[in-house]
Amino acid sequence: MAYQNNFRKKSNNYSNYKKDKDNFKSAEKYSDYRSNKNKNNNQDRQKNEQTNKKWNEKKDNKWNEKRNEIIPIKFPHTYIKIKRKGVDIFTKNLVPGQSFFGETIIRKKVDNENVELRQWDYTRSKLGAAIFLKVSQLGISEGDKVLYLGASHGFTPSYVSDIVGSKGFVFCLDFAPRVVRDLYLLCQKRNNMAPIIADAKKPEEYEGLLPEVDVIFMDIAQREQVEIFLKNFKFLKKEGFAILALKARSVDVTKKPKYIFRSAREELEKHTLIVDYKELDPVEKDHCIFVCKNK
Repeated sequence: MAYQNNFRKKSNNYSNYKKDKDNFKSAEKYSDYRSNKNKNNNQDRQKNEQTNKKWNEKKDNKWNEKRNEIIPIKFPHTYIKIKRKGVDIFTKNLVPGQSFFGETIIRKKVDNENVELRQWDYTRSKLGAAIFLKVSQLGISEGDKVLYLGASHGFTPSYVSDIVGSKGFVFCLDFAPRVVRDLYLLCQKRNNMAPIIADAKKPEEYEGLLPEVDVIFMDIAQREQVEIFLKNFKFLKKEGFAILALKARSVDVTKKPKYIFRSAREELEKHTLIVDYKELDPVEKDHCIFVCKNK
């Protein structure tokens, strides 16, 4: 009996020893597995970091090549410079060496030609905002005669002057004597611009001063913007283009801009063909541009 008890104790001890040994081996294997896995993970992480670093370097090199590149776009004498966020817009300076509104002037070689460019601050210009927002067409070509209604101090008209070039001409109309004085001084330095002091509501008053024009651009903050715009179509040649920069809040502050834009579109479609339309948010809040073609 005593012998059997001793045998059971030894056998139990052996089985416990075997279990402990197996458990130890399992734990050791698991520890080796974890360490190998961590090692592999670290190797994969380092490999990914190296790959990402190479890709970022390649991307940065590609970006650095494009960052200072100035590219001509489809509008005459107009260029863009690519930035990380957005673009800068430039026009070829018609009067080299002169800055009229404190704009940046740069000299670059574009398409194997050395040109002087004026930076166009599109946040101050409805036309510039439309170009920035990728309007499909404007209808302004080199050599065109343009009637600009609401020329103010001449900021945007000066860029239209660059676009049409020395063979084109811009008639700049405004009714406020104070701003026309500044406009006159600008036109003295630009041979393809002329100021007219008149009210765009009364085209009969300046009818004898204007020839037939290729393009009309209007930026006037009046309640009857569409009506004034259509009145001046008498100066537009057949199949000429007309651009209306519409300010919704000047028409009716109580109505939503979308409603104003829709109403204006319906009225314009009765008299002309709308070839493009662009809302100018967020650059110009509550504004839109209609590009129309005379039937």
